[in-house]
Amino acid sequence: MLLAILLALQTASTREAPPVLQFPTPGLDDPTAYEGYSARVYRDARGNCVEIYIEAKTVRLVHLWADALNESIAFTVRDAGVAFDLGGATVGATRGRRWLRYSLTVEGGRSVRLGHFLLGSMRIERDFGYAGRVRDSIDAPTFVVPEMAQFGRALGLPYTERVTPSVRLTSTPRDWTLRVAQPSLDGKNHLWLTLHGDARTTRARLAGGVLTIRSLGTQPVTLSVEIATDGAALDPLRRNQIFSTEFRRFADSAKSQRLEREISGFELLSSRQKLMAGLPTYATYFGRDMLMTALLMEPVWADTMPEFVMGAALAKLAPDGEVSHEEALGGQAIRENAAEFLRTGDSTLLRNLQATRENYWMVDDDFQLPVVAGHYFANGHVPNARKRAFLRRWGGALRRNLAYVAQQAAPYARNPFATNLVRFKRDTDGWCHPGSWRDSRVGYAGGCFAFDVNVVWVPAALRAIGTIDSALCAMGEPRIRTAPSQAPRTSAHRSSRACGRSSRRCRSRNAHTGIPCSRAPAFRPTRCAFRPCRSTARDSRSR
Repeated sequence: MLLAILLALQTASTREAPPVLQFPTPGLDDPTAYEGYSARVYRDARGNCVEIYIEAKTVRLVHLWADALNESIAFTVRDAGVAFDLGGATVGATRGRRWLRYSLTVEGGRSVRLGHFLLGSMRIERDFGYAGRVRDSIDAPTFVVPEMAQFGRALGLPYTERVTPSVRLTSTPRDWTLRVAQPSLDGKNHLWLTLHGDARTTRARLAGGVLTIRSLGTQPVTLSVEIATDGAALDPLRRNQIFSTEFRRFADSAKSQRLEREISGFELLSSRQKLMAGLPTYATYFGRDMLMTALLMEPVWADTMPEFVMGAALAKLAPDGEVSHEEALGGQAIRENAAEFLRTGDSTLLRNLQATRENYWMVDDDFQLPVVAGHYFANGHVPNARKRAFLRRWGGALRRNLAYVAQQAAPYARNPFATNLVRFKRDTDGWCHPGSWRDSRVGYAGGCFAFDVNVVWVPAALRAIGTIDSALCAMGEPRIRTAPSQAPRTSAHRSSRACGRSSRRCRSRNAHTGIPCSRAPAFRPTRCAFRPCRSTARDSRSR
């Protein structure tokens, strides 16, 4: 009886899945513009995005699993062309594994070779392409990033066995099956690739890590491809959680194929944990991109979306309040932690090689978060009960970010000279690390002080702090104890007036930005911020 129930549950978790998107799309895209590139995007059994694309120039077939580990499964095809079969895919979840199965069509009347099997992180697949390794001989050694290879040599077994996949072929008179398996370097997660063919129409041979498939006739043959992972999944958001009711009504009435594709694409990038920067190359969290998106999409978004966005950024906040620009997770986290271990010998890193690493080098995102928060707390359509719930969970982290912004803005507020502006951090070579949208030294001509940070984001962040402080006052919540000021430890009341004095000085000494202060005002809270309200009085007594 128990076995029957388990079999029923497994069957129930299996379903047909047509592609959510495909490129090129008839009627929308010019096929010649894609130059042989074709892609399909599916949702797996947990609703996570799986993009499969075929790059005709290199005949590289890549499966991007945009889940909680940002995984990738790929191989190269030589000597014959491959294409998607006309059918869709089947998805399911079995014994802790999520899997997706679909079919490929291979040219008939000739042999085809498959190799360069690479299972791991999408970042490693990206480096494989950047290094030009896809043009190597099909029987070239498996691509292993130097950090992981060195880590394996340093620590020995079982790590040396985990840096490359196992490849095994089994055959019967009816069919043949190639199984490729790859554990993560720490052995906690696994990826699988299974290729299946009909022995009555093809012959398969494995030698030197290369699978050769010989067609027995002149007709195209079909291969079954299955990918599987036991990695963690994200919790996807649906369009009714992302877009406002008014926008969804408009989109439904427009009946536009292109608009529908854009909405579906945005859904695929959205989860409770984060908004991903894009597919397929950047299928992970980028703080700046996410916060910018929040501001640009505000007119069509549901008022709950800022809560997801701010929560994602605040969950990754540095102890000093900086916003993370980019996360390294899964295989990429292992890679960076392994490199850090090799550099420092810190054995505590071995306890959790998958510990997510955050990149805090960017500067603009630190000031973008208060702007998003200011818009949220100023939104009268969001009930105060929801704002209070958000503060209960994230209030401490938010205040930490606001205090950091105030601290960074304070030097120029005290003494408005160019060298007191918010600057980029310095790399180990002494150059300023480009920490804003045009993120290259060439883009900023090697400079240290970004126009967009100091003229756009810093003033906007200071205004937003005033907005948030006033909203908290009106809600009876504790005020912002550290705001932009000449003395970061002063109360919001005193710091507000200090920033006002700084603004007046700015009007007469404005040579550094060339922008009138009226267009880039400093911290300007509402009247409530200048009058002690009940919560402020309570705070004073408690201090």
